[in-house]
Amino acid sequence: MISSDNQDPYQATLHHLTQNNFPYLLMGTYALKLQYPDRMADYAVTDCDLLLPPDPVIVQQFVSTLMAAGWALTLWEEPLTGEEPAETYTGKFYVRAQRESAQLDLTYESPQDWPTAQAAAQTVNGLPVLATDQLLWLKSLKGRPVDRMICDRFAYLPPPS
Repeated sequence: MISSDNQDPYQATLHHLTQNNFPYLLMGTYALKLQYPDRMADYAVTDCDLLLPPDPVIVQQFVSTLMAAGWALTLWEEPLTGEEPAETYTGKFYVRAQRESAQLDLTYESPQDWPTAQAAAQTVNGLPVLATDQLLWLKSLKGRPVDRMICDRFAYLPPPS
């Protein structure tokens, strides 16, 4: 059973996934706060984003493992049972997992190329994290005001298209 830490509802689950060799990389604000706690101290973490390889069988394995740990999972706001065939996930981009107030977003269809991301990944506190430049590039693509503020904080300029 994966339990959550009172301070951080994600750590136990993330370490369990890592110890059991699940392929993922942390991304988003959660990942930036792990890497740069002082620089990101005033940013609230509302969820935890994971980048997965674009393989529906791997997604299915994550779904089963998280469900067994008490997470409720949805695909496009429809509840998952854990019995869905792997093809169910193709073309859907991400799965959302929720437990109490914690939310994991598992993105498996992303503009970020998985082999490139995995090759440049860093380890922070024993967890695999998307490289900062790749993480900020994804934030710049989103273009929300909060993402632009984070990119500005890191003086990040996206590469010319």
